[in-house]
Amino acid sequence: DGSFAFEALAPIHYIFDIEVQDGSVLIDGPINLDLGGAPPDALRLEICTGGAIRGRIYDAALEKGLPGVHIMASHNNRFAQRYWSKPTDEEGQFELTGLRKGAYSVRPVGIAENNRGGSRLAARHVVLEAGQEIDGIDFAVESSPAVSGTVVDASGAPAAFAQVFASRASTDPRIPEWSAMSDEKGVFTFRGFSTGDELELAAFTPTAASKWASPVRVGEDGARDVVITLGPERTGSIAGKVIDKHGRPIALEVQAIPLNNEYPYMFDTMNVNATESGAFVFAALPGGEYVLQLVRGVGNVQPAQTVRLAD
Repeated sequence: DGSFAFEALAPIHYIFDIEVQDGSVLIDGPINLDLGGAPPDALRLEICTGGAIRGRIYDAALEKGLPGVHIMASHNNRFAQRYWSKPTDEEGQFELTGLRKGAYSVRPVGIAENNRGGSRLAARHVVLEAGQEIDGIDFAVESSPAVSGTVVDASGAPAAFAQVFASRASTDPRIPEWSAMSDEKGVFTFRGFSTGDELELAAFTPTAASKWASPVRVGEDGARDVVITLGPERTGSIAGKVIDKHGRPIALEVQAIPLNNEYPYMFDTMNVNATESGAFVFAALPGGEYVLQLVRGVGNVQPAQTVRLAD
């Protein structure tokens, strides 16, 4: 009859959502649910068919579709959810489905725009009503040499759906300004750069990452068959406990700031919430130095600590 129940929940804040295999989505979801007070007796949840965004990406001069490009739609809500299309087909057509209502920023990934000095291709802004389908969200790309290659794991096997980042070789520290995604065969492509541009590339998956590779020059032969090799699985972890001055556990948010810029994802600060017992853990980390600190404290707070993980 559509009823559901979660039992023995702690009196804290939850984010509630629904995932349905047929593409239906929760209207007005996700839902913020605060169980700090009296729990709700019942929630009435309505689902509808998810909306869709369709379009085409093509070479502006040749009017030819660009295959193999992923399109990303960012939901402009507080959760900033991201949705990825399958690679565009031979005609450059794409489709994003299962979208809830709201405003989206839609853009191709792995595409730079020459007339903006290598900036990302401008996003298209789309507003969807519940279940609405919108066509004709097209992107015209100026003709330019491609930078392409393959991501492989430590054993040499293709790494499907890896995030690939590109940085200007002259940038210090390296900043991942452009991103692409490898396909099911590990193949990736960047477009929209000028001949002679120097780029450094790196990639990562949820369990492994590569270091920044040697620079490639756009337009040269080596820029069309770049191989990015992921390192072994990240197995490092940092665990600890948050306590007050009396030694009692306290549940606060802990922040880890990576100091190692050899890996592309290391520009992201990571936050975790300590449990009621004060315990926290950062997992799946590569070797390097990390600064640990509390996001906010109560009373006097111990200064930030630097921790080193062996490679």
